[in-house]
Amino acid sequence: MSTPKPRQVGLLQRDATDFFGPPIYAYTDETAVEDGFLVPLNNRDRITRAAYVALAKAAEFQTNPPNYWTVDLFGYCRAKTGEARALAMAGGLVDVNRHTVERDGGPLAFYAIRSATGYVRLVEVEPADAATFDTYWLEANERGGVTVMLPGDH
Repeated sequence: MSTPKPRQVGLLQRDATDFFGPPIYAYTDETAVEDGFLVPLNNRDRITRAAYVALAKAAEFQTNPPNYWTVDLFGYCRAKTGEARALAMAGGLVDVNRHTVERDGGPLAFYAIRSATGYVRLVEVEPADAATFDTYWLEANERGGVTVMLPGDH
């Protein structure tokens, strides 16, 4: 029986495989979606469960999209729940920033400014008052797409 060859991802992967041998177990995107750690936005983009829950909680009673936050407008307007609005918000964030993340790899940080009724806007410079915002990261993933996450998910 032949040993399967590990996926070659770059010099570091080859060196680690040469040194340690083939991986015993790999936690793949498919497994993470099945486990519920990742929520698919489409066939290649993902959002971590924690980021999805945070966005959904903020958007639960937010009928209008936040200012300065590109959303999937059709998805947001059709949405009846915070969960559906969270998918529209994450999808818009990914679509607008895909090229930058694909070019640089990430993480690319964004700061969602909170109010009593949800998120007010999205900014790229960290605000001085840490109690008024949530941080979201965008990072390239193994499917050739982008994953939205909280810093603690990394």
